[in-house]
Amino acid sequence: MRKSIPVLLFSSIFLTAFLQTKEVIFKSVFQPNKVYVTKMESISKSEIDFTGPEDKIQQLKSSGLELPMIIEGSNAVTTVTQTFDLNPDGTFQAKIAYGNVQAYQVQNGKKTKSESPISGMLIEGIYDSENKFKVNNLVSNKVDETVKKTLRYTLENAQENINFPDRPLKIGDSFEQEIPMTIPVAGISNVEIIINTTYKLKDINGDMAKFDMNQSIKLNMNVKEVKMSATGGGKGESIFDISEKLLTKYESDLTIKLNMKVEDMVIDAKINAKSSQNITVK
Repeated sequence: MRKSIPVLLFSSIFLTAFLQTKEVIFKSVFQPNKVYVTKMESISKSEIDFTGPEDKIQQLKSSGLELPMIIEGSNAVTTVTQTFDLNPDGTFQAKIAYGNVQAYQVQNGKKTKSESPISGMLIEGIYDSENKFKVNNLVSNKVDETVKKTLRYTLENAQENINFPDRPLKIGDSFEQEIPMTIPVAGISNVEIIINTTYKLKDINGDMAKFDMNQSIKLNMNVKEVKMSATGGGKGESIFDISEKLLTKYESDLTIKLNMKVEDMVIDAKINAKSSQNITVK
């Protein structure tokens, strides 16, 4: 019994050292004969205020605008993706079924609710040998052909939340990813920013690899008539299931601050966006 403590201690040290040097190539792929249940949710809160000459501020208020503008929104969607037998050429059929997609918005206390036209939609297609999805059929009586065309393009060109590098990673390794984003702001045209995210492999526990996320914001546009700045950042985490070859959890909490000067008016906007995606494999 006295020898058990040194043995356990040695085993623990050996296991820790092994995990720290273990290298894994991360790549999300869908596999044949599986059922993937994906739940996505996003929650946002925006506060937009205007400062400037009193007469212009009063004009805004007299038009029914409450300052600061407080806009809160949320939406949630669940999809079920079923994949089928692997074909000799490396392809396999798949079906994607959308559940009821609800969106909520609250502006200065007034709540509205809407149902997305993609609710109940069924999409049939095929994954090619490179795991790219090709839409064969899109079934819905709520969307027209223009929307169907847009959805088809989006599904066939969709990218993963994380674009993992081709090189193997071990605990402590990190990599960066930049994603452009468009933010509609009342009073001016859309604002283009870039979200820079640093992913760090924090831990590997069994088949589960955990990544910590740190995000920063920078402006991605230049408008001569508008003096503009963008700052902010966020944090998050994600879980990659090594055995299922899939990113099964993604959570982000991002805050964006915008400052714009248009002639003699200043617009300040603060946007907090929380998003999550969880995938269960059956």
